[in-house]
Amino acid sequence: MPEDTPTRAIRSAAVIGAGTMGGGIAMCFANAGIPVRVLEVKQEALDKGLATIGKNYEGSARKGKLTTAQVEERMGLMKPTLAYAEVAEADIVIEAVFEDLAVKEGVFRRLDEVMKKGAILASNTSTLDVNRIAAFTRRPADVIGTHFFSPANVMKLLEIVRAGPPARTSSPPSRPGEEAREDRRGLRRVRRLHRQPHAGALHRAGAAPHRRRSAAAASRRGPGEVSAWPWAPSAWRISRRRR
Repeated sequence: MPEDTPTRAIRSAAVIGAGTMGGGIAMCFANAGIPVRVLEVKQEALDKGLATIGKNYEGSARKGKLTTAQVEERMGLMKPTLAYAEVAEADIVIEAVFEDLAVKEGVFRRLDEVMKKGAILASNTSTLDVNRIAAFTRRPADVIGTHFFSPANVMKLLEIVRAGPPARTSSPPSRPGEEAREDRRGLRRVRRLHRQPHAGALHRAGAAPHRRRSAAAASRRGPGEVSAWPWAPSAWRISRRRR
C-alpha cells in the first residue's frame, strides 16, 4: 500500500458471530481498549460465546497475565446484542460466521443497509473470494478481508486482503494460467500447514518420525547447529537443539 494511503480511525468495533473466531476477535479489540459489540442471532449462542470469553480471561488471570481489574475492564468493553441496528455506528465490523458464501451474503447485505458511511466492512474468511463478498454491497471499496488465525486472541498474525482487481507483479507469468496455478499451489501449502500439528507436539505424543539421523550423526552436531525434522511441516522444519 502507498505510504500516503488515507487511514481511518478505529474507536469502536463490532463482531458478527460469537463462536471460537468471533469471540477471539472480540477479545483482540477489548485487549486494545476498543469497545466492541458482539452480535449473534440467538440468545443462547450469545450467552455461550460471552461465557467462553470470560473463561479465557479468567484463565489468563490465574496464570498471572492479567489482574482481576484488567479482566473486568476488558469484559466491560464488550456489549452483546441480537440487533444489527446496535452495531451500525461501529468504525469497523468483522464478520466471523460460517465459511459459507450464502451465509456471508446475507450478513453483508444486512451490514450494507445498516452500517454508517465510512465504516469498514470486513470478513474473517480464509478461503472465499473477498471480491465476491464485496459485490454483495453497494460500497465494495469499504470491504476488506481480515483473516485472523486461531486462537485469534493469542496468534499475533493478521492477513489483510483488499477487495479489487488482482495485484500485478513486476514479472508477469510466462505462460497463460501460470499465475492461477501458483495461487492454487500456495493455497494448498497453507492448508497443509494448518492440518499439520506442531513438531514438538508430535514428539511429546510419542509419534516416531519417518526418518531420524543416527545417534553418531547427531553427536557430531555442533552446539550452534540446527536439526531438520523431515516429518515436520515446513513452517516448523528447523528447530534448535538444546544441549
